[in-house]
Parts: sequence; structure tokens; C-alpha cells
Amino acid sequence: MAIGLKNNYNNEVDLRQETMALQLKKRNEELEKELNRSKEREEKMKLELQSAWERLRVSEEAEERLCSQLGEFEAEAVF
Repeated sequence: MAIGLKNNYNNEVDLRQETMALQLKKRNEELEKELNRSKEREEKMKLELQSAWERLRVSEEAEERLCSQLGEFEAEAVF
């Protein structure tokens, strides 16, 4: 009788361990998917940031040209 109870207990422990292992595996898969989504968002944001920096650079260059032209026009107006 004691052997039967011991085997039953061991089976329950094994079942709980398998259940926990499956839960951990599932959680790990979920975390890996979230990590991949996060990496994709990060890459997208990097590209958007690069694009914004490029637009800023172009705008600043245009501003410099306009200021230079304005200075030339003002100088011509004085003469």
C-alpha cells in the first residue's frame, strides 16, 4: 500500500513539474515574441529618427541660403 501511495505521489509531482515546464515554455515563447516586436519597433523608430534628422539638416541648409540671399538683397537695396 505504501508503495502505491509513493508512486501516486511521484506521478502527481511529475505531472506538476511537466505542467510548470509547459507554462514556462509558453511564457518564454511569449517573451521572445514581445522581444522581436520590440526590436522591430526600435528599428522603425531609428529609421524615422534618421529621416527627421535629414529633414532638419535640409531645412537648416535652406535657412542658411535664405539668410544669405536676404543679406545680399539688403546690401543691394542700400546701394
